[in-house]
Amino acid sequence: MQKRGVSFSGFLLVDGDWFNRQRVKLVYKDSGGKVLFWRFSNGEYKEEVKQDIQFLVDNGYPLKGVVCDGKKALIKAGEHFEVPVQRCLVHMQLKLQTLLTKKPRTQAGKDLLLWSRHLNQVHNKQDARVLIGWYLRLLKRHKEFINEKTISTSDQDQKTWWYTHKYLRQAYYHILNAKGYIFPYLRTPGLPKDTNGIEGFFSQVDTKLSRHRGLSQLRKENLISWLFYLREFKQKP
Repeated sequence: MQKRGVSFSGFLLVDGDWFNRQRVKLVYKDSGGKVLFWRFSNGEYKEEVKQDIQFLVDNGYPLKGVVCDGKKALIKAGEHFEVPVQRCLVHMQLKLQTLLTKKPRTQAGKDLLLWSRHLNQVHNKQDARVLIGWYLRLLKRHKEFINEKTISTSDQDQKTWWYTHKYLRQAYYHILNAKGYIFPYLRTPGLPKDTNGIEGFFSQVDTKLSRHRGLSQLRKENLISWLFYLREFKQKP
């Protein structure tokens, strides 16, 4: 797609950022740097994202791939267009660090945290095979431990149970559930492996909003829209 001297890569970064804990701003940005579309919503919904991407495609956007933070709605929306869908590896690393903490107490946690630090250092398919094999060995080694259950019996002799190492287990299965979306960038030249191009702009917007805390919801949305507009369309000298 090329118009008015602007060309697009076709690799679409999609991300949502909540503000006021009520509304989310969904942003669609070409990996080449241009913000193409944005909307405000009450959540990140598959049908809305599909509609937005379809709008871009109908208007000539040469969609080749989608990069998102891994939310199910965004992944499913991207898959609808039968293009590669890449999970943001930075989001994955941060999620794992949150679940494991920076200083895990268990060996299973320490092993997986070390593994996660290599996630964003995969440059070819051989690296990917090594990392996948490493993860599978860790899962096999610690599976019994991460699946341990704590059982409690109430005064009425009713038994309840929960996973003893809840967050550790979530971390291991977070990776397993992400399979298929971790390394598409290795098979698709030019496909980014993160949404950092959007995250940086979100930080700028949040800084602006923090200076105008007294604005109503509608006025905040108008301010955000103006920030997007001025960023993309204001004539530069």
